[in-house]
Amino acid sequence: MISVARLKFILVLIAVFMASVFMASHAEAVTLRVARNQIPPSLGNPYTSAGQPGAAIWSALFDALTVVEPNGDLSPGLALRWDLVSPTRWRFYLRPNVTFHDGQPFDANTVVANIQALQTEAGKRLYMATEVAGISKVTVIEPLVVEIETAKPDAILPKRLAIIMIVEPKAWAKDEGAFALKPIGTGPWTLVDWGRTTGRSVFTANKKSWRAPKQLDRLEIVILPEATTRLSALLTGEVDVAEAFTPDDLGELEGQPFRSVMQEGTQVMAIAFRTTGDKKTPLHDPRVRQALNYAVNRAEIVDTILHGKSKVASQGCTALVFGCNATLTPYPYDPAKAKVLLTEAGYGSGFKLKLEVLTGFGLSDQLIYQRMAEQLGQVGVKVTIETPSYATWLRKYLSNQWDDTDAFSLFWDNSSYRDVIRAVKYYSCDKPNPFFCDQTIMPEIYASDVIMDVGARRKALEAIMAKLKDLAPSLWMVEIPYHYAITNDIDKFATRTLGVSYEDITFSAGKRK
Repeated sequence: MISVARLKFILVLIAVFMASVFMASHAEAVTLRVARNQIPPSLGNPYTSAGQPGAAIWSALFDALTVVEPNGDLSPGLALRWDLVSPTRWRFYLRPNVTFHDGQPFDANTVVANIQALQTEAGKRLYMATEVAGISKVTVIEPLVVEIETAKPDAILPKRLAIIMIVEPKAWAKDEGAFALKPIGTGPWTLVDWGRTTGRSVFTANKKSWRAPKQLDRLEIVILPEATTRLSALLTGEVDVAEAFTPDDLGELEGQPFRSVMQEGTQVMAIAFRTTGDKKTPLHDPRVRQALNYAVNRAEIVDTILHGKSKVASQGCTALVFGCNATLTPYPYDPAKAKVLLTEAGYGSGFKLKLEVLTGFGLSDQLIYQRMAEQLGQVGVKVTIETPSYATWLRKYLSNQWDDTDAFSLFWDNSSYRDVIRAVKYYSCDKPNPFFCDQTIMPEIYASDVIMDVGARRKALEAIMAKLKDLAPSLWMVEIPYHYAITNDIDKFATRTLGVSYEDITFSAGKRK
């Protein structure tokens, strides 16, 4: 029989042992702390946009069937391979043994449910619905084989599916709003807390993910809207990675034990011109739209505001994007020609132009828009700029209900699947509730969809980009690179087509716990 004293002694030893085990495991846990300017306004709803600020977070929580690599190649995601069975039928062979964060299995039925959800009346209101609008039928062939049929040949369907994040269908169907608060995907990170009151979003590693974090156990996203605050957090050791910087901001890192990383971009900063709706506007005339492009000195903006760390946009794409026309050159700065075109169009005395622009995306955008407005004013165009919230901007963009606004900021966004047709269609009659519509180019756009030969399709897209330059649906500004600042403790820093691949980041041995 064990004495009371000896029993107490044993219990103390057990407690000490358990505490040491806990402390050891806790000490081994590796946390990555990242400063960003915002979290997605729609939180965990991955169907409300395709770009920042949501893309990097959603790619951490969810997977898509395919993955567009930074070099533009298409790689397996939740689909290991895919075959073109006929001009309108694609068959996808799915990755086995994949489960959602809540333990539910991923299979062909999941794919069917996700696509059909975006084709309901409620789903059609979501930004991503346009990517599946051409799908006429989705069929389960086997538990891990799904066939997708399109109404007409779609040469880039596998690329489109790279931005359709797969959600757990039962949770999504139950309550879309509740799902956004507690998203359930198959991705490498599981949400713990959005941190809407603390300003710190917390995620834990999903060790069962097919792309589980290499070294990290925990991810903390610290929300710091101001670039100077993000930089300060990096310099004081509060975070390991800081995103969304301008060239000016990164100058502060000189002489500090940190380094900057620039990711060449695939997006183009632009002002989209509205030519649809009841409002009579000078922008209906292509000469006016061309004049605005001639009136802005983009080269000066690149040199003085961006310190040479960008390029003047020649069209709505960059060299990294399939179908971009390498023979096109930017509109030169020629205010005299701009005035001639305005006079020919009947606006020699100028006119008023109301813009709505989003700012704070890490490219000194507010300064750029201000300088643009000043230069337009020099040819008689009096610009008024308003800065709505992202939620307000998105609502107006989807509905094309802009009231008396003439134009608005809209990236030519080719980042998601590195193909110019995506941005082209948003600037066309094909967009639901289009803001710009010129029927003369639509036959060429539709024809490109059904060209399966890669070389022939490239030529067709290049011809479309040349024609669009003359139509001038937007004021093209600059190409958008992405700048990050990171601690030297980071051994491997990885990015994806848009944003950081958090799960692939590793620290040097013995650094950062």
